[in-house]
Amino acid sequence: MNEALAPYISKLQRYLSMYGINLKSNTNGSCPIKSHRSYNPFRLGERNGEPLWFCFACGTGGTIFDLAAELHGYPRGGESDFYDITVRHISDMFGLPFPELKNKPTLTSEEKFKRDLYSATRELSNKLSPDAVKDYAKNREWPTSLLSKMGVGGLVNYNKTKESMMNNYSIDILKTIGFLPKSNKYLSMFQENRIIFTIHNSFGRPVGFTGRIIDESSKRKYVNSSNSAIFKKSNILYNLHRAKNAINRFESKVLYMVEGQADVMTMIHKGIHSAVAVSGTAFTEGHIETINEFDNVILCLDSDPAGLRATRKFYLKYKERTGKDIHILHLDANTDPDQFLLKNGEEKFRKLSTILPIEWEILADTKMNNQVTVDHWLPLIAKENNIHHESLLQRLSNKTGILKSILFRRLNILLLSEINTMLKDITSSGKINMQIKIERT
Repeated sequence: MNEALAPYISKLQRYLSMYGINLKSNTNGSCPIKSHRSYNPFRLGERNGEPLWFCFACGTGGTIFDLAAELHGYPRGGESDFYDITVRHISDMFGLPFPELKNKPTLTSEEKFKRDLYSATRELSNKLSPDAVKDYAKNREWPTSLLSKMGVGGLVNYNKTKESMMNNYSIDILKTIGFLPKSNKYLSMFQENRIIFTIHNSFGRPVGFTGRIIDESSKRKYVNSSNSAIFKKSNILYNLHRAKNAINRFESKVLYMVEGQADVMTMIHKGIHSAVAVSGTAFTEGHIETINEFDNVILCLDSDPAGLRATRKFYLKYKERTGKDIHILHLDANTDPDQFLLKNGEEKFRKLSTILPIEWEILADTKMNNQVTVDHWLPLIAKENNIHHESLLQRLSNKTGILKSILFRRLNILLLSEINTMLKDITSSGKINMQIKIERT
């Protein structure tokens, strides 16, 4: 490894303390990566005078850079962007000089602007303090270590931070990332009473921010950084780099899609690491393209009217775009994943049954009476794979109060009618003479 990285390697013990893990060399403690049932599986040791870590429960270990990769989904040594993302992250945290790289390319003005956007976003993310939002975080049951890990917090002193940032970056850069307001008529999201979430791209590089209002006032609930050369909200899913890392490590086989950053924060705190947020209810082709690589996707949006509309819009787009069905977690009315987990915990959340879009539609249907509901849904159920018929009819029975056995008979009559129609088309050619008798009971 580059000799210039030696000062970084020695900071492992201090790096752990920033995530609430205070260990001396050759001692064991809790794991900062994820919660384990085993007692103190994480060990801080050394080899040839070089501090190293190993988690027996995770089955992995290494240097401070490997720990940063595990915690944040950042690139490892030898991977693309290792220096620009992982090393810069450690450099910023400890104020270490960034190692000089050989053969630096000559940058155009556009490339320099993009470089400064990355740099300013990273620097501002590192200045976010959990202390600035401690009361809000306490109500959500988010520990300080989680806020630090996720790059979530606020600015203790906006004016002091402003002075520092303006010494290093242009006004255009600071307006683009959302630190300075676009107009003097408004305050920056960092000045208002907001909790700030750092947004990362799929490689774990900070690219923007979302600010959520803390007190429910007349102000906009969410404010985002402007679209730029490094940040396009329509293409980014919050926490994607960590979720991919969790799935690659076989911590989960499922990608959960939720609505907001708070949902993801609580899911991670409760042990569900493979969660991403669309940061609102506006799904795009970019979002669908991003998640198409995952085999098992579960949609769990808020169950308020906006969330219901978004669920319908997304599963229709997803089916049309990918040809695959998406599974849905149906929560009680006006409940979101954050609220459910805080009230019921991880185990009950994982035990929630997923349903197909057509089942979700049956549950969400509030406009038709019982008989009209049956007349509407039975032909649609008939088109589904027959392995789903029993569960779909049970949903319809629960919805309407009509016995499942009666619905089964009606479905069979409908299916046999369709078969006879098909046979009539065949026999009309004179090639075959066949009919199936339908008995109505």
